[in-house]
Amino acid sequence: MITTAKLRILVLMLILSNTVLVFSQNKEDSLLFKLASTKKDTEKIYLLIDLSKFYNNSGDISRAQGFAKQALILSNKLEYPLGKAKADILLSKIFNSFDAEIAQNYILESLDIAKTLRDSLLIADCYNMIGIISNEKQQYEESLEYYHKSLGIMQRANDTLSISKVYNNIGVVYGHILEDSMALVYFLKAAELNKKYKLYLWNTINYVNIGRLMFRMDSIDKAFEYYKLAEEMMFKYNYLLSIPWLCNNYSYSYFNMGEYEKAIFYADSSYNYSKHIKNNTTQITALSLLKDIYTKTGRVEKALDCANKLLMLKDTVHDKEKEDKIKLMELKFEYEKEQRIKDLKTRNKVLRLWLVIGGLFITVFLLYILLRLQQVKVRHAKLNREILALEKENLNKELDLKNRELTSKIISLINISEVIDDIIMKLTQSGLNFKKENQSLIQELVSGLRTYKKTDIWQEFEQTFITIHPEFYKKLQTDFPELTNKELRLCAFLKLNMSSKEISNIMHININSVETARTRLRKKLNLTGTDISLYTFIAKY
Repeated sequence: MITTAKLRILVLMLILSNTVLVFSQNKEDSLLFKLASTKKDTEKIYLLIDLSKFYNNSGDISRAQGFAKQALILSNKLEYPLGKAKADILLSKIFNSFDAEIAQNYILESLDIAKTLRDSLLIADCYNMIGIISNEKQQYEESLEYYHKSLGIMQRANDTLSISKVYNNIGVVYGHILEDSMALVYFLKAAELNKKYKLYLWNTINYVNIGRLMFRMDSIDKAFEYYKLAEEMMFKYNYLLSIPWLCNNYSYSYFNMGEYEKAIFYADSSYNYSKHIKNNTTQITALSLLKDIYTKTGRVEKALDCANKLLMLKDTVHDKEKEDKIKLMELKFEYEKEQRIKDLKTRNKVLRLWLVIGGLFITVFLLYILLRLQQVKVRHAKLNREILALEKENLNKELDLKNRELTSKIISLINISEVIDDIIMKLTQSGLNFKKENQSLIQELVSGLRTYKKTDIWQEFEQTFITIHPEFYKKLQTDFPELTNKELRLCAFLKLNMSSKEISNIMHININSVETARTRLRKKLNLTGTDISLYTFIAKY
């Protein structure tokens, strides 16, 4: 087995050493060319996201963040929430190893959008990312909770690739908490799915994880079986970037088994290839293994050489980490600045909303006051009309009463005058029949009666009538100047609503004469041929 592995790795180192770099460069150039040539905005968003993923996987944090940010800005400009959500997920991944709080903020923004869009798979991706963040923070229970939420959605959607990824993530968490049997269950589930649906890259990852776990569980033969399966897939499908990782696992296993030469070979192969493809993580692991192996086998100089190389590499990595940290600090500052601006805009928006609400409240309140004032005004006007109507009614009643009193009074005066005239006439006619000594008494009685009798009845009537109706004669004569005094008096009687019989009694004429006088009056008042009664017409004056 060692010979075959050596031949494969040597061939890989000698012949395919530049393949990964060339492929990587070609992929970068292809994405940049597509981005420059596309005119579709949504397509541009997804190209920016792909470029961000590419640079994030390459370890170029600054460029990864820059392209993700461009995708986010363009999505906001186009009001394209799906693009914004995907950009937020990427930014969450970029910040995860540096600032978990910012990573959490980005993924929660993405989750809110996903829920608004009711995009179940996007929600599942967000839950999966929250699980990754929680795992990074060593909050393993919370991590498992979100992984299982994500898994449930993906299983309902039958999203095989995503399901296998989550299975693998769950296995990693169980591995961290040393529940190896549970970790193995999920790694095997992931491997089964990947094999069934020919997801070979993910299968190589599963096989290496299973092999490492088997070794920890002292199933040595099973461990190497899975390493072998992973190795065959890497060479068959050219998954070259994973080879240093596999070599380190081989080296670790052989070192713990005491097979130091094999361990040195695999660690050295991993170190040289990692150095060529500039993978500092696998380089450090390989050098650490070599240092420990050489120390264990008493090769002090080689151990010191590896220790020096390891120290220099760690310094380089530390410098790179410092540089990345500075970049991420700048990104964090920019993020916090954006958040402050966003919060300020939100507060301004809330303030404007409260101002609008306050304005509406004041407007409604003023409208209510105006309405109440209008209601009071209408009620007051109605009350005034009722008062005026009542006053008018009272005036009409008072006027009617005065008219009746005047009518009664004139009739009474006329009747008294008639009675006095009748007594005077009878006393005068019978006076000659009295004794002489009584005749002088009769004369005194007649003289007294004549003194008591009012001779100015009509004058008194008209004075009282004018007092009650001061403008009556004036208005009537203005409109009808040809009316005679008798006709004016008839009009006055009609104003008092006297019947023809009452008028005949007062004027000492028969009813027919009154009717004739009324007919002539209608003619003079231009009422002939109309349905308007004399009383109705004259009542207006």
